[in-house]
Amino acid sequence: MRGAKTRLAGWWFALAAVVGCSSSNGAVGADASTVDDAHGRDGTTAVRDAGALEASPAKDARSAAIDAATTDARPDVSITDARPDVSITDARPDVSITDARPDVSMTDARPESTTADAHAEADVADAACPPGACLVTLASGQNQPSAVATDGINIYWTDLAAGAIVQLPVGGGTPLTMASSQNQPDGIATDGKNVYWTDGMGGTINQIAVGTSNGTPLVLASGQGEIQAIATDGKNVYWTGMTMSTVNQIAVGTNNGTPVVLESGRSGCNGIATDGVNVYWNEAGTSTVNQLPVGAVNGTPLVLASGQDVFFGIATDGKNVYWSTFSSSGGTHKGTINQIAVGAVHGTPIVLASGQLTADFLTTDAKNVYWTDQAAGTVSQVSVGLAFGPEVQLASAQMTPHGVATDGKEVFWVDLFGHTVMETAVR
Repeated sequence: MRGAKTRLAGWWFALAAVVGCSSSNGAVGADASTVDDAHGRDGTTAVRDAGALEASPAKDARSAAIDAATTDARPDVSITDARPDVSITDARPDVSITDARPDVSMTDARPESTTADAHAEADVADAACPPGACLVTLASGQNQPSAVATDGINIYWTDLAAGAIVQLPVGGGTPLTMASSQNQPDGIATDGKNVYWTDGMGGTINQIAVGTSNGTPLVLASGQGEIQAIATDGKNVYWTGMTMSTVNQIAVGTNNGTPVVLESGRSGCNGIATDGVNVYWNEAGTSTVNQLPVGAVNGTPLVLASGQDVFFGIATDGKNVYWSTFSSSGGTHKGTINQIAVGAVHGTPIVLASGQLTADFLTTDAKNVYWTDQAAGTVSQVSVGLAFGPEVQLASAQMTPHGVATDGKEVFWVDLFGHTVMETAVR
């Protein structure tokens, strides 16, 4: 039960501004329950039974914390079932983001648009497809789906309690169990050829070919402790965790090898992302968002932004880095969605959206940022580059929306305690 306790309680522990890097959450720092907690990265217990997990003391403790922080947020839904998780790095980890719209400068993204234009577009989108009216349930009856990734052809997710890795065509169909008997798999990434995931309580980084049915995964690295966040650029796999003090890298296809330690002495790392050139992570222990070149050995990270109450979510399009925050100063609806240019030094982020309750995981397609808010039960979208741009709510009344991914046309997310995998069109 240690994993479930860490993963569930850890996130709310972070939410209460008691985020630390000494305990493994399963999500990456602030976002992982920071991601460790949120994804089971926080060290979700080896509970394979959803009922047992929901009834755990950790969940009760978290429930009290969230009730205090989310008064009137969703009176119809028990937030005790809310569970933030990770994997931040659900943002198309299978595709090299260095190729994401290379012809467009993210600082100039949508230069012809103004905030007023964006608000008008949002109004049109809301009229055409009110929140909840255009949702597709791709899979139901899942146990505890935690993190999700896509390559535009299939979607892939981890199921914490079932211990399974699952594949499904983006258009729906019959889910394929790629691997089973995992010990609380949490973060997930893909490059379109393979799927990679963290085994939260098994301490392994794993790889399996797309389309495999009930296969035996290749263990890339073992003995990693309680890990949550993972990303890939198709050549290497990168990971970290709330209770880990390192940011790590290993080549795809390695057979139980020794990871390259990119950075050590870290504190409460939550989420991780890559564009194939750099690795980015948010760190709850130092309230920073960081950048380090791929392949650096015990390098010195560049601090992109400091003073950030980082949560689990982090993503990049190769030109900007995006992340979510929560407020540790008290009060509700203090969370933000943020953007900063790659290579910035202690820069001032652009706040894309504010007033979030518990903005958790996020992803981007270089045009918009998409995120889940577990406590609010929502999935939202905002345009890149527009400070305080209009937030378009894609879905509401979700039980515990968790990991999120996009292929630029559709947005996919998993509902941890709603036991579903969902889809809706980008607006």
